[in-house]
Amino acid sequence: MTLYGNTPRWAAPQFDLGPIAPETRLDRIVLQLKIDPARQRSLDGLLLAQHQPGSALFHRWLTPAEFGQRFGVSDQELARVTGWLASHGFQIEPIPTGRRLILFSGTEGAVEDAFHVQVHRYTVGGQVHIANSQDPQIPRALANVVEGILSLHDLPRQSQIAREIPVGGLDAVHPPRLRPLYTQGTTHYLFPADFATIYDLNPLYTTGISGAGASIAIVGRSNIVPGDVTEFRSFANLPGGPAPNVILDGTDPGLVPGDQDEATLDIEWSGAVAPAVTVNYVAAASTSATDGVDLAAAYVVNNRTALVMSTSFATCESQMGTTELAFYNSLWTQAASEGISAFVAAGDSGAAGCSVGSASAASGQAINGMCSSPWATCVGGTEFNEGDNTYWNPTDGPGNESALGYIPEVVWNESGANGGSLLWASGGGVSTVYPQPPWQAGVPGANSNGMRAVPDVALTAAEHDGYLVCLNGSWYVFSGTSASSPTFAAIMALVTERQNGAGQGSANPGLYGMLTAAINPFHTTLGGNNSVPGVAGYSASGTLYNLATGLGSVDALELVDNWVFNPAGIAESFTLKPSITALTLVAGRSATFTVAASATSGYAGVITLTGTAPLGVTLSFQPATITPGQSATVTVTASASAPASPAGQPGAITITGTGEGASAAKQTLFVALTVQTAPQLSLTSSASALTVLQGGSTSIILTIATGGVYSGPVTLSVTGLPGGVTTTWSQSTITPPANTAATSAVTLTLSAAASAPTISNAPLRITASGDNLQAIATPTLTVVAPASAALSLSASSSSFTVVAGASTVIPVTVHTAKNVSGPITVGISGLPAGVVATWSTTRFEASAAQTSTPLTLTLQAIPTAPITVAPVPLTLVAFGDGLDASFPATLAVSQPSSIQLALDSNSASLNTNSATGGAVNLVATIKRLGSITLASNLSDVRLSVRGLPAGVSANWSAVTLDAAGEPQATLSITATLTAQIGDFRLLLLSSVTDAVSGAAYYAMQPVALAVHPANSLTLTVPAVDSKLLLTPGGGAEVPVQVSAQAPLLDPVRLTIMGLPRGVTAAWSANPLTLSGGAATATLALRVDPSTRPFFGAIRIAAAADGLAAQQTIAISIY
Repeated sequence: MTLYGNTPRWAAPQFDLGPIAPETRLDRIVLQLKIDPARQRSLDGLLLAQHQPGSALFHRWLTPAEFGQRFGVSDQELARVTGWLASHGFQIEPIPTGRRLILFSGTEGAVEDAFHVQVHRYTVGGQVHIANSQDPQIPRALANVVEGILSLHDLPRQSQIAREIPVGGLDAVHPPRLRPLYTQGTTHYLFPADFATIYDLNPLYTTGISGAGASIAIVGRSNIVPGDVTEFRSFANLPGGPAPNVILDGTDPGLVPGDQDEATLDIEWSGAVAPAVTVNYVAAASTSATDGVDLAAAYVVNNRTALVMSTSFATCESQMGTTELAFYNSLWTQAASEGISAFVAAGDSGAAGCSVGSASAASGQAINGMCSSPWATCVGGTEFNEGDNTYWNPTDGPGNESALGYIPEVVWNESGANGGSLLWASGGGVSTVYPQPPWQAGVPGANSNGMRAVPDVALTAAEHDGYLVCLNGSWYVFSGTSASSPTFAAIMALVTERQNGAGQGSANPGLYGMLTAAINPFHTTLGGNNSVPGVAGYSASGTLYNLATGLGSVDALELVDNWVFNPAGIAESFTLKPSITALTLVAGRSATFTVAASATSGYAGVITLTGTAPLGVTLSFQPATITPGQSATVTVTASASAPASPAGQPGAITITGTGEGASAAKQTLFVALTVQTAPQLSLTSSASALTVLQGGSTSIILTIATGGVYSGPVTLSVTGLPGGVTTTWSQSTITPPANTAATSAVTLTLSAAASAPTISNAPLRITASGDNLQAIATPTLTVVAPASAALSLSASSSSFTVVAGASTVIPVTVHTAKNVSGPITVGISGLPAGVVATWSTTRFEASAAQTSTPLTLTLQAIPTAPITVAPVPLTLVAFGDGLDASFPATLAVSQPSSIQLALDSNSASLNTNSATGGAVNLVATIKRLGSITLASNLSDVRLSVRGLPAGVSANWSAVTLDAAGEPQATLSITATLTAQIGDFRLLLLSSVTDAVSGAAYYAMQPVALAVHPANSLTLTVPAVDSKLLLTPGGGAEVPVQVSAQAPLLDPVRLTIMGLPRGVTAAWSANPLTLSGGAATATLALRVDPSTRPFFGAIRIAAAADGLAAQQTIAISIY
């Protein structure tokens, strides 16, 4: 029987160099075995149950031996297959514990005899490799147990290191100080301390979560130099951790160039992200038949070497044989059932997964088949979008740290399609083999026609901020998803530590489940794509998922601290299906869709529907409870002030159905929601006052801006023209792009007849109409008689403004009498430094046929042009035919548009206190510089905060405008009673999108946050034992001591209650400020002589920061 689909595509006749010698050794061939369909269905059900909270089998992982007994091949079947192999002279290794593989060795002649296939030599990319020339065959009696041969070739799987750049001047003895500046071409250096700051790992380290007790298995095919790891950890100031364990599966491969690099990168950086983790590096030597990566990966899973593993290699899914695909799907399935979280690099050639990153061009979309199994977590690459580098300190701190906090990310793309070279970009796309798993279905952005979408997550992979690696005693900067996979695996090792060392199985159900958790840990990717030369890829636009970086990168603190294994989409007892997957809604309007419920496993209970929606959008359900077989109508209402969704970045409606009973089964679905603003139309003119000469003309530039859901043409008209004045439009009707912000400019020319009466400041009304909207501009027009001079100048305005780094265009008209002839030259004088003038022409011929000549003057200000305090006087001049004329004007150079984030305080202090848990407010004001237009509903203003320690939360108030018209909001920071104690650095981020131009501006501000332990007040009266004796006409002075366990934010207020009639009290100090945690105030009591005898008690109380203390004193007066 032929095992179809197991001949490499590159083993084509035109590349065939003939067969290899029959005595050639083919060692460690892998025979993939299979089980009957019934046991496969049982395994599929077990996997879902193991990953489903509430199931009796949740997290009840199998050992490799248990897996082999339940889902491996039986002893009898193994004996049949191994007996057949032995009969052909093959040497057979011990059966792996999972009982899904047989490893055997022999000669090419034995392979030809047993499998009826020859192994030939082929030319591949200028090199000679060997491969089977056709599909192998097996006896039909073995068809029910043998899946096929993993490989009979020596073409290696591709390491996903994109680039490896030596760092000049570094050596293991005298490494210089490094900074993340452009010190090596365009490369930043990324140190472990930078990674920890950017991805919020430091709060975990502070609380002791650093990988202790956890382990990571790294897959490789070369040995390493252990001293490189030691030097790397020393230079990075990493705490002492366990040395990596090197486990050799088979013979020692030695130091293999390229593969040693991959292994060193993966070991150093997985141990850098989780400094106390145990790294188990499994290396297997490649043979002429089997890749060492396959052998090492199988060893990890069959020996359960660690509960987290990383594989940084790739092979194109569409070029993998049927047995190769079965091998890796079986391996990752077994890993998940054993509680192992398997991470695999997505690839470094963008959407062209069948090409290597070092190729110059590609054709055809494809993905890495080694990570396309739903049970593997595929890790893509991002790139820091640093802009002007304000995210880095100019000098290094401890551990060579210089990153200030999280840096916004875009898709990693340093290919020739994005200003780089070759194909270097994040792998990603759609599988052609595996259907979409339930936890991925319905996630906005993961629309892949029902097929598995990759990657799942991503971390930085760009050369622009490469990973520093010590290799053979020298230093290099590495890039590629080879770094993203082991670093994400290390973060997962921190999750296992936080979960008391328990394995989490496949991370995918949990990762996607966190989309609906109380805290979403993902940094969505804001932009970019993975298109490469020759292949169009996939774009990111801030949606929950995209086919270039998946769910995006993570805030490690939020991921680890909030990991609740609540996988989305795994049906427990019912399913929910919406009638739509995406909805577009205009602000101020409503829309409806339905949600239908169906039963699984015989569920017949009530399902309660609840949901959440973006800001300004509300949901209602009719009815709110349904049973399987019924539907509910969901009404979605967007308020008139609902913020518009950024272009290409829909929000998400989340609907959760909760069942009844002890298990309270839940199902969650998503509907992508795009909120659009109502249609908008505005009109502005380049001048507010125009002047035209009798017999001449002048021009004005009109700018039409449309936005929201505006569609259709814009018609322009003008009324209020004085007698004798006519108009000419460059365009009287325009059709702007629909449903997007757009601006268009037209020119209106006003011509006055020679007989037109003179008039001053005649009001004009210029109207733009369309889509049931109108916008109006109201300039004035003055008609004047020609000057006695035969040559004159006029301009659309006499006050010019230009932004530094930009330009402005000014319409100018030169008026000449009919008797003027010959060349006329124009110019300008008085320009300030940094401003350059360009005329549409500086010389033209005057004639009687044209007495008004329109020109344009462009003023360009360089970025460093000085900003003018007051307008600078200019003079426009014209001369010719013995005449000259001038036009006085002024020019102001204004500041370029930007924003600054100002806080009322750059520090905050919290106590983990009392009922409130401690809270503090910061007022943030975004100051606009230059010209930035805000949307009326302030939807273009965004604020966020990064770096919050565990137990501390932050909430922004609604954005409003302060007295100066600048956006302002209050950040409320609250600490719970169990909040993490210490000093922290928060990063407040702000952005404003110009409502007219669509340009985005960013600013940030660090905040020092101190979180103090739970505080308490103590009040004592040391001079009084149990009773205070007073006499009429007398008194007493009582010292009262107040102390606090931790610093207070407010002074202590003292009060006294229960004073008898005739007794007065006064404090020496009230309120009382504590110094060194304590202070004393004297209470003076005075008794009136007529006071009657009294026997009772008074109560002294102290209060501050929501804390209180009191002391009761018995008092006697007689």
